[in-house]
Amino acid sequence: MVSLQAVNVFGMLREGPLEVLKSNMPRIEVNRFQFSEVARPTTGIRRTSIWGIRVRDNAV
Repeated sequence: MVSLQAVNVFGMLREGPLEVLKSNMPRIEVNRFQFSEVARPTTGIRRTSIWGIRVRDNAV
């Protein structure tokens, strides 16, 4: 994958395997971003919005 620039594996690997991953992928930044940019819907009272932006027209 030529276009892959970074991969986040926070909490998925212990220190040893994480170092192996980093050494085998020297051009890839491992765990560069602590927070994901992927929007995930919330649950409970706020289940109709993401970061304060309404995402559903009808409340469930």
